[in-house]
Amino acid sequence: MSWASVRGITIGTDYAKKQRRLDLTGAVGCPISDCSQRDAVEILKLPFIHVDAIAESYVGSVKGKYAWVSIQNLAEKRITLAEMCSRTGVHGTRLDIMLDESKLPRRDAFGWIRTNVTDFIEFICL
Repeated sequence: MSWASVRGITIGTDYAKKQRRLDLTGAVGCPISDCSQRDAVEILKLPFIHVDAIAESYVGSVKGKYAWVSIQNLAEKRITLAEMCSRTGVHGTRLDIMLDESKLPRRDAFGWIRTNVTDFIEFICL
C-alpha cells in the first residue's frame, strides 16, 4: 500500500466519536470465536507451506476456520523460525544452525517450544 492510498483512507466523524466513547476497561478475552487460515498463519508467523501443522485447531471439520482460543494457546506455547528471525535479526539459515549447535533442535514443522528457546533468544539479542 502506498502512502497516497493510505492518505485516502477516511473515518467518519460520528464513527470516530462512537469509538472514543467505548468503555473497554471491563473487556475480558476476545469476543471472536474463530479466525481465518490467513489470520492464523499471520498471528503464528507460520509459513503457509506448513499450514497443516495447525490442522488440530480447525473449528469442527471446517478446513480454513480455526478456533481463536487454540491459535492463542499455540502462539503462547510455540515459536516459529520466522518469529525468532524477526526478534533477533538473524537470518533463518544461520539461526537454525545456531539452534542445532545449542542442542535446541526444531521440534516439528511448526518450530520450537517457546520456553525452551527463550533464554537463547535473549542471549542472541544482547
